[in-house]
Formats: sequence, C-alpha cells, structure tokens
Amino acid sequence: MLSNNVRANDRMKPRRVVHLRVEGMMCQRNCGSTVRNALQNLPGCEYAQAIHCEERAVVVGAVSEEEAIDAIEGVGFDATVIPDIHSYLKQFYPNLPSNAQFIIHLKVTGMMCQRNCGSTVANALLSIAGCVGAE
Repeated sequence: MLSNNVRANDRMKPRRVVHLRVEGMMCQRNCGSTVRNALQNLPGCEYAQAIHCEERAVVVGAVSEEEAIDAIEGVGFDATVIPDIHSYLKQFYPNLPSNAQFIIHLKVTGMMCQRNCGSTVANALLSIAGCVGAE
C-alpha cells in the first residue's frame, strides 16, 4: 500500500531507495522520529525510517537524494548520501557477511530483564538459519 504522500505525478518519478548518514541525532525517540517524519512528509515517500544507533536514515519511493537531504537538513540535522550501505554498516556490525541482505530491528515487548529474557530472545533469533548476530 502506498503512503498518502504518493500522488499521481509522483508515480512517474523513478522509485528508489536512498540511504543517508545523519549526523546529530542524540536519541531515537525525539531525533529519530523528527528525521523519520521529515522524510515521510516528502511527496512520493512510501516508507521512511531513521536509525539512531546506526546514524542513518532510509527513504523509499519517488524521492530524490537531494529532496531527502533537504528534508533532514530542514529539521536541523546534517545528512549525506551513503553510496554503499553494506560498507557503511560494517562499522557497526563487523561480522556482517558480504552477502548479507537484511538487518532487522525488532521491538520486543514483555521482557522483564536482559539476563534471562534478553538471552532467550537472542538465542531464539540466532537459531534461525542465516542469522549472524542478535543483540
């Protein structure tokens, strides 16, 4: 399903995935939400996310690199295009295999502690074929 921001003339623009390094985000809740909202409000945006712990954002849709950078800078953060997302992510995940396709962030609710609950969830994820890490 397309976002409400996708207008008929936006469908004529090429659809792309733009990865951006975002400098200055201090937290996910406020800064990350501000960056995500700025990107989501762009005409043509189908999906946007900011990831504070990786100092980056991604936007999918009929949005140019320049539009995405302008939106992020418009809310007070510096942004640059990440030309090679795999190489960029290696600094955060040194064991990331060269053929890795996805990094998935999950919000897990109901855990009472890291030692037991967190370990149980991490071990369950690590038991999945192809999973190389879980935190």
